[in-house]
Amino acid sequence: MGRRAKYFTQEEKAQVDRARARKYNASERGVEVRTQRRQLVHTSKTAKKRIPRLIPPPDIIRRLAFFEIDCDSQRLHAACEADFDYTHLRAWLKQPPFSLSQNDTRTYNDEGEEQDVDSEAYIAATHALEMELHGVRLRREHEHDQRRRDELHHLGWHAAMDNVRRDVQGLLESWQEVLALKALYDEQTQPRQFAMWTHYRDWLARTIYRLYYLHYIPAPS
Repeated sequence: MGRRAKYFTQEEKAQVDRARARKYNASERGVEVRTQRRQLVHTSKTAKKRIPRLIPPPDIIRRLAFFEIDCDSQRLHAACEADFDYTHLRAWLKQPPFSLSQNDTRTYNDEGEEQDVDSEAYIAATHALEMELHGVRLRREHEHDQRRRDELHHLGWHAAMDNVRRDVQGLLESWQEVLALKALYDEQTQPRQFAMWTHYRDWLARTIYRLYYLHYIPAPS
């Protein structure tokens, strides 16, 4: 038995998406996401706050951490909401190598029509997935930042920094593992897998950079 459709037409779905985007843009969370993006873009790469007793991350992490996010994307806005159903994104949210079902890389559209992997429709569908992944990851980033601030408040500076230092070291190990998988996905024959590997790599760089330079700690006013 198939899943019950939430929308009967694409236009109906588009109207709902636009309404959610307007609501999100006006919300405190929407304003915060745009502010965080501007702060990451304009923050000096030689930020003064950083984890003590840990060497800076490699330059490649610094460069990749500053990728562009389309903050006007309606799909991103929808995915930032707490009630967003991201079941179809679970495989892409995990660290590569991806454990994929046929549905994750399918080359046919919702009408059952076959698509080439270099077709505009397939590329657009992959981009839509990326926008939703950005939204889910931004929401998780916000939640993780809050947990770090709570930990700092409860444990104190030295214990909290010990935890952050350990976590960054673990993320740097994951970084090497992810980089080693670059040749696993061919950009021409597996464009969606390659795009998602790139997406994961860039977000891992962003996570390491923000954590190392303690972006979750508000700057003094």
